[in-house]
Amino acid sequence: MKFIEHLKNRGEGREHPQPPWHLHDKLKCYDFCDVVGIPTVKVLRNFRHPSDIVLEGLPDEFVLKPTYHSSSIGVMVLSRTDNGFYDAMTRKELTLHDIIEKQLKIHDEHPKKDGKPTIVEEKIVDSGGGLIPQDYKAYCFQGDVAFILQLDRNDGRTRVAWYDGNFVPITDDRIYTNEKYLTLKEPCRPVEWSRLLALAKRASTAVPTPFASIDMYATTRGPVLGEITLVPGGFYFGKYFVPSEAQDTVAGKMWEEALVRLGR
Repeated sequence: MKFIEHLKNRGEGREHPQPPWHLHDKLKCYDFCDVVGIPTVKVLRNFRHPSDIVLEGLPDEFVLKPTYHSSSIGVMVLSRTDNGFYDAMTRKELTLHDIIEKQLKIHDEHPKKDGKPTIVEEKIVDSGGGLIPQDYKAYCFQGDVAFILQLDRNDGRTRVAWYDGNFVPITDDRIYTNEKYLTLKEPCRPVEWSRLLALAKRASTAVPTPFASIDMYATTRGPVLGEITLVPGGFYFGKYFVPSEAQDTVAGKMWEEALVRLGR
């Protein structure tokens, strides 16, 4: 099967054995990474329900996010101001009441919210100097990397660049990016690209499944893991990214080779 076929198979519950879905919970993911020795973002607080959110006593900069969402839904990159907090994601100033109301709305709209807390994470410092750290998503197959997506959310509209499994820029048609939603930017791999690549390979090998997207940040204290995604929506839904037929075939073969290495 090709990569997208495998991904659909997984997303529709037909993969056997099932992947470790519990890793989509950010706290459980961080616990897993702690056990296997993979550096992650530090959690400062967690709240059972958005109505419990208390922000006194935290650093002047921090990140607030629900643990049950992906694609940056509900993520707030907050800096303390005289009147409340500035959210770098929406570029708006918010009061504590505004923050709780927004998180409550997201919480109440989510069908699987029960038992999923909202957390406060440290505000990591991007090694490239951006206010919002750039995301690096490595699409991995048990230590092999097919391609890497770089997301930059610092200019309002998200800008992206693609790299191959050796962190060499992709400038041909191997990946189609829908510019209705995203803007392609000039590739500029980070200084610590080799350490990011090593972290992605190591993390993907530790996860007992043939494929995982390893989401990372390049920070001033080195690469850290942000989350592990087992069904990346950008490819699954085909709304934002589509691999070429050749790339789809190559990644599908990598999935099947990873299955062999897992003894399946």
